[in-house]
This record gives sequence, structure tokens and C-alpha cells, in this order.
Amino acid sequence: MGMKHKNLTLALIAVAALLALRFMIRNATVAHGSAPPAVQPRTITLQEFTEFQGNRSLVATYTHGVRSDGSEVLIERHTHPATTEPVGVLKKLALANGQMIFFNPAAGTKSTFELGHIANIYMPKRDPSSRCRLGLNGERIEASVAAYTEESLGSLLTAKVVSRHGELALTQWFSLQHGCEMVKQVVVSGKGGVVSQQEVLSMSMGEPPAELFDVPISAMESKPTLGALAP
Repeated sequence: MGMKHKNLTLALIAVAALLALRFMIRNATVAHGSAPPAVQPRTITLQEFTEFQGNRSLVATYTHGVRSDGSEVLIERHTHPATTEPVGVLKKLALANGQMIFFNPAAGTKSTFELGHIANIYMPKRDPSSRCRLGLNGERIEASVAAYTEESLGSLLTAKVVSRHGELALTQWFSLQHGCEMVKQVVVSGKGGVVSQQEVLSMSMGEPPAELFDVPISAMESKPTLGALAP
């Protein structure tokens, strides 16, 4: 894999991280003071790949767990696009007691935020009663939606949302049967023809395994920084 491919891949990962950070900050504010919706406990694992000039590379694996009390965990495992060797793991927790915790297993450190409400650590939460079109408070999530359709994705009935974010074209599929959980995503950048795609590796309903939420008591508290919000 050439240096150009590597640089484009890393640039796309950085852009995706910035988008996720923007959504996280925006929706943490929206969620504050709102009543928690009925939750379908579940666990889903997705793999993220990039494609460039016919080369397909695994760059990350995401495990998202949701408890019936609204607590969530997101475990991000990032890999080198050329070798698929692990390059970092980050665990993010948003707990029903209002704490948000970022745990770095490699460093053995954690950053704890006392928010007083359940934060959004993954992506904007969608209202299932709106067929996944809108946020929990009825707000629009995408500034510009190019298309909204409903279609089957394997055994799942999904809401397919196509939107644009600057030079990025974003297509997402949300399961209408599982609380608007995202089950597929395709990001296309016009420059360089780079494609990023997330696909479901596994999905199960019911309370997530307790160990997904574990943070060792030996983890040392570090000063929370904005940089901790991005991988």
C-alpha cells in the first residue's frame, strides 16, 4: 500500500473523528434535561474499512453496547491500514448516573466527566417514532438530507439516510427494529476517490455483557482534555 493511500486513509479517519466529535458535543447539549426514551438493550460490533484504487483495508472495529437504563459503552479498536496491526484502543462510557468516562487501556488511565445526564458518546440519537428521521427532541440531525428511504438490509428493515457534509457524501442505514441503531455506513470523498465503509460484524439483543463496561480500579485518573474525545 502506497504512502498516498496511507495519507488519504489517515486523513479520512481524522475527518470522521471531527464529525463524530461535532455530533457528540451538539447532542450532549440536546440530551441534557430531556427525558430518557425507552431503550432496547443491545450489543453491536461494526468493522470499518477504507478502499482506494481497489485496495480494501481494515482500519477500526467498534463495539457499541446499550443497557436498559440508557447507559452506553463504545469500544474503539483502531488498526494500521497497511498492516492491520493494532494501533490503539479507547473505551468510552456514558452511565446512567451522569458520568462519562474515557479509558485508555494501553496507558492505564481514565478521564471522568461529571455531567449530570447521559451523554452521547457514539452518534446523534434518533427517535424511533420518527422512523429514524429526527433526533429525540424532534430536531433535524443532518443539515442537508439528499434522500430518505426505507429498505431491507438482509433481515433488517432500515431507514437509509443520504446526506452531505462538505466534500463528504454520507450514507447511513439505521435499523427500524433496534432503536435506530446504525447497521451500515458509507462515506465517500470526491477527492482521491476514497471510500470508508462500516459493516455489521455481530449484533445481539438483550443486556450487554457486564465486562464491556468494566474499568479497572487500578486505572489512574488523568486530567480530562478535549483531545480525549477523539481517538
